[in-house]
Amino acid sequence: MANDQARAKRRRKALRGGAAGLAAFALTVLLHVAGAFRTLEWRSWDGRLRLLADPGRASADIVLLAVDQVSLDHFEKEQGLGWPWPRQLYAGVLDFLKAGGAKAVFFDITMTESSTYGVEDDQLLAEAMARAGNVVLPVFLSADEKASDPGARELLARGALEDLGPAARAAGPVARSVALPVGELAAAAARLGNVHFVPDGDSVYRRLPLVAEYEGLRLASLPLTLANLLGAGPDPADVPLDRSGAMILRFHGPDRTYKTYSIAAVINSQAQIEEGREPQVRPAEFAGKTVLVGATAAGLLDFRPTPFGGAYPGMEILATALDNLVQRDFVREAPPAWTWVSALLLALAAGIGTSLLKKPGHMAAFGLAVPAGTAAGALLAARAGLWIELVAPAFAALSGFVAVLALLVALPIGWVATHVADEDGYVDFTASRRRRAARRGPSRLRPATARGPLPSDPSSRRPARSDTPR
Repeated sequence: MANDQARAKRRRKALRGGAAGLAAFALTVLLHVAGAFRTLEWRSWDGRLRLLADPGRASADIVLLAVDQVSLDHFEKEQGLGWPWPRQLYAGVLDFLKAGGAKAVFFDITMTESSTYGVEDDQLLAEAMARAGNVVLPVFLSADEKASDPGARELLARGALEDLGPAARAAGPVARSVALPVGELAAAAARLGNVHFVPDGDSVYRRLPLVAEYEGLRLASLPLTLANLLGAGPDPADVPLDRSGAMILRFHGPDRTYKTYSIAAVINSQAQIEEGREPQVRPAEFAGKTVLVGATAAGLLDFRPTPFGGAYPGMEILATALDNLVQRDFVREAPPAWTWVSALLLALAAGIGTSLLKKPGHMAAFGLAVPAGTAAGALLAARAGLWIELVAPAFAALSGFVAVLALLVALPIGWVATHVADEDGYVDFTASRRRRAARRGPSRLRPATARGPLPSDPSSRRPARSDTPR
């Protein structure tokens, strides 16, 4: 009989916890659909990336040439050159890298207008690009309606992707305009790659589209263009994309994760070689490297927010995407069904588990352990390259725990108000204590008569010492 009552009581508690868990899950679904968790989920992913940061995983074959503040100050002080520099300086850089055996070079520098130093300046750079034969220049696709070069489609068609089917679907809106490099430079480039990509809703860059569409052409992003030029480009069908068609970036660390040289050191080294002197930097250091040239000086405004901070060089974001493609180091986004199933199971587990426990300490420990275990699982998944939503399932678990606590607090208050109040509506706590004492049975204390009668009137008290006659 007692066992049956205990089982029935546990069943009632489990049902109460299950009801609380279902209510918590329903609330989670409503908030998720309303977008309440979106920013928190992005920030939680940023935290996972920072916890798992490992700069040692970054490819040593990708190096950066930085137009940094040191370089700007050097040429302004020594040669009186302000920004933008003469493009023949970049011609010297290309000759230096070719001598060292660099595999590919990308200039993340806008060259959409003719050089302010004259047509000859553009021609010198174009000739150096032709000698190198491995230079990629950026194009900027835009959804805005603007005038484009009449020959833009013909020029871009040379590197368009073909016959890739749904795997090469374009991310985002169709581009309506394009900004191209100067004609001589575009013609001399080995490839052209799109560098336009947009941040998430909180203005942080976490993903990059591999393919964009312009006038019926499917155009590769700059990282995919470089990977293909290197002969290491993956089949787009093998690259996991998010629901928008973009590749989630797997950052390995903060800025300067990839080896970075000041471009002034390379330009000076080329000049030293031409003069027959020992160079500051040896060309052989770039053997077999893919070199990205871009700005890191604060005044050149090529910084973007990423999971590792608000001032991340744009070229290093592109380097990260290239690294992911070449090493097949991808991030996969878990299907939405995983979020709903995990949220439901965690809400029910938190609700039922908390309801079955008796001690407040055990309840608190369990209520914290469930979301903590959820976070640990999401972190392990991130290490394996899987983005599992964390915020919604953790919220469901916490909500299930809180819902049960609310019931445990609300039910005794209602019971007291119903069973322990006197006829005037006031709570008689002594009556409650009497009932508890009656349920426990006879008191184990000795009866009062065993210690002698209690005095009933003042005259029976022993006189105090001060009342005793001397």
